[in-house]
Amino acid sequence: TDCRMESSGELFRLMASHRGGRVIGCACDNPDLDILCTEHEDHWFLSVVNRRGETVALSLPGFTVTGLTEIHTGAYSFECNEYTVEHPAEPTVHGHSVLFMRLSRCGKRRE
Repeated sequence: TDCRMESSGELFRLMASHRGGRVIGCACDNPDLDILCTEHEDHWFLSVVNRRGETVALSLPGFTVTGLTEIHTGAYSFECNEYTVEHPAEPTVHGHSVLFMRLSRCGKRRE
């Protein structure tokens, strides 16, 4: 008898926050990051996949981060399923991990 949770289940649960939003094009100067951004009635939701091993700090000028959740994985391997779900204080994504962010616009009315 063996049971284990896999990080892909957590990933799909968190990705569901994009549901019902309008996909927004976004640019990133780091080719190792894959980003999906959706606009919702009162916020934006951003998912960032870091395909490399290095930690990356994100800069989001004009936005306030109102929620952060990261699936922080262990060694990158099909044999390794080590991960933690964390709530970091800053928008930073560790290597081979995924960061989910809820954002609001700073001091500007949405158009």
